[in-house]
Amino acid sequence: MTPEIQHSRPAKCSYASFFDERHSPRAFLETRVSRWLDSFDSGVSSRSESGLDLLVRPFPDIPTHKRARSAPEVGQHDNRQGAGALLPPPTPSIPSRTRQSGRSNVSNSAGPLDSAYREHLNWNGIRIESLPNSLPAHVAAHVANIQSRERESPEPDPAAIAAYLQDRKALDEKCNEGDVTGSMTTWVLPSKQEISQRGLDRADGLLMSLHLTPVRPGIPPAMKVSQPKPDLLYGYQGDLGPSPFNQSQLIAQMQMDTGPGQAFANTNSQRLRFPFFALELKGDGGTFGSLWVATNQCGGDAAACFNATARLNELLTAANQPMVDNLTYCIAMDNRYAQLYVSWKADLLDYYMYEVRAYVLSREDEYKDFRRHIRNILDWGSDQRLAQIKQSLDVLLEESRKETAKAAKPRSPPSASGSSSGSLSKRQRFN
Repeated sequence: MTPEIQHSRPAKCSYASFFDERHSPRAFLETRVSRWLDSFDSGVSSRSESGLDLLVRPFPDIPTHKRARSAPEVGQHDNRQGAGALLPPPTPSIPSRTRQSGRSNVSNSAGPLDSAYREHLNWNGIRIESLPNSLPAHVAAHVANIQSRERESPEPDPAAIAAYLQDRKALDEKCNEGDVTGSMTTWVLPSKQEISQRGLDRADGLLMSLHLTPVRPGIPPAMKVSQPKPDLLYGYQGDLGPSPFNQSQLIAQMQMDTGPGQAFANTNSQRLRFPFFALELKGDGGTFGSLWVATNQCGGDAAACFNATARLNELLTAANQPMVDNLTYCIAMDNRYAQLYVSWKADLLDYYMYEVRAYVLSREDEYKDFRRHIRNILDWGSDQRLAQIKQSLDVLLEESRKETAKAAKPRSPPSASGSSSGSLSKRQRFN
């Protein structure tokens, strides 16, 4: 953190000395800047360049995330793409800079804490918006079902709600991310044992695979997105535990791999598969972080979750088969408030993440809604979504068997080498 600069009151000087300083600005500024740099331990002042050289060196331009006049309002449709398609925002341009100060503007590896990080997300096609006027029909229908569906399991009884509210009040006095996580796992989230019985698993604080990190081709290296590391991430059990996938379906998932170390079905070191729900938690009790930072993190989380399933949809499209619904939910929260986001990809490049509901966690009715909506998301993941993925894997495996059978048919005489070459190219497609 940049230390606060304390300026001492300047001593009175004669008009002659003032004019001397005014007519020698470089010497005067270089002395001031060098003294300022000496207050840091970064070693910058030891470089061959002077302090003033460092100050006046031009910085690379970074785009400001502003909606262009030609950009559509949220939910505006593009008739060229057919009904229900959103017109994607224009590619961000690079405006001329009016300001050169500020650490965040020159960071080459800005993380979610950086004030310019939304620009990094924007460069990589990740659009974060709050409370849109409308959503694509299939997304709106899905969100409505998550919010309106009643639970078959009983709601918390009055004693449990009172205990939750007391615990939440204690967090206002002092808390960190661990305390907020503990409150969530105690009062809101189902246990790991409970979700494992339905084929789900949860990864806590693990980096997602690097090849899932969203990167738009051709962007400046300084505008990269940080490798996602959700506080809590829900997906399906891998081959290290009681997987919901049979052996054939696990084999079919290997078709998604594009190279060494790029197993799309495996999201992290826990081998969590096809993630769909990420949570980023902050402690608003003196620890570093905020809901704004958590939302930045959710942007990367959601895009990485999408990429894990997008590879499956690519193979399904190539086989002329229906795709899996690729929606992702994220929650950014602290001990007082929570924000629910839905994310999807509306075109070939851009990810969209919109806030669909905010919750005040100290209100009993909103706590109950929050708990119910989370469990409805997990139900969707363990029911409809899992069934879709398993069916799609069966289809891919069957297509692979057909191609293998074609390749195994008796070969024609050498003169018919053209058809043999065609079979080989098809077989390679599924290796």
